[in-house]
Amino acid sequence: MILAEQIEQIRSRMEGIAKSEGRLVAELAEASKRADEKLRNEVAELAEEHMARRGAVLEELQALAGRLGAIPRQLDQLAQEERAPPKLQSHQTIPLNLSVRVCGDQRNEILDREINNHLRRRSAR
Repeated sequence: MILAEQIEQIRSRMEGIAKSEGRLVAELAEASKRADEKLRNEVAELAEEHMARRGAVLEELQALAGRLGAIPRQLDQLAQEERAPPKLQSHQTIPLNLSVRVCGDQRNEILDREINNHLRRRSAR
């Protein structure tokens, strides 16, 4: 075999290898696109599920707060005088019942006294 024939065979094999590798690269690119699309859809579904759970938790918290009377559903539904903190007389206290008492522990009384003092100072402004 002469050198020109050997070069032609090598070139022919190289073309075959290049075509084969080109097909592999195209298949890999397509597989990557499918994986990206699947991942994108899964992330969108997870985000949607998260928002649904978040909305359900928010509704539960609002319902609980409404039952407790702790916070209004909508602040603008209250009259201005209902939004203001209640005015406490200097002798008036609010029973808090925080249940932190341990036998021989005075933390509950101290906590009640400090909170009521704070509320009186705040209402005096």
